[in-house]
Amino acid sequence: MLSVRRKWSPLSLNSFGLVLLLVDFLSKHWFWSRGEYVENTGVSFGWQFGTDWWWILVFICLCWWWLRLKDESRVGERMIILGGVANLIDRFAYGRVIDWINLEFVGLWINLADLYISAGLGIMLMDYWRFRNKQVNENKEA
Repeated sequence: MLSVRRKWSPLSLNSFGLVLLLVDFLSKHWFWSRGEYVENTGVSFGWQFGTDWWWILVFICLCWWWLRLKDESRVGERMIILGGVANLIDRFAYGRVIDWINLEFVGLWINLADLYISAGLGIMLMDYWRFRNKQVNENKEA
């Protein structure tokens, strides 16, 4: 998994996470107040499944996962968790998620939390390929 070269303190990672949550919330509120949004009754990327109890369990698991991560690693996983938590907070508070980024070419509306999830997945994939290539090169040299 992605290990960040420099050590991050738990406070700095949690502060960064709170800032990203705030930016997501403020962006959703901004576009909601301007009427430039669509309402998503699912959670992320328009996914529609599960009951409220299911999403409460998912929310608790994501928060637990965040707290269990080591302070210096797994930035990609943290981004995925953060995006999921941001959208779940909206779903619990308002019964819907505000999507304001229109991806017309695929017929999808998303928000910053969805981008956090996508970025986290991208970081994890890049790290996997980097780690795999490093192992292949080490095996060739041995």
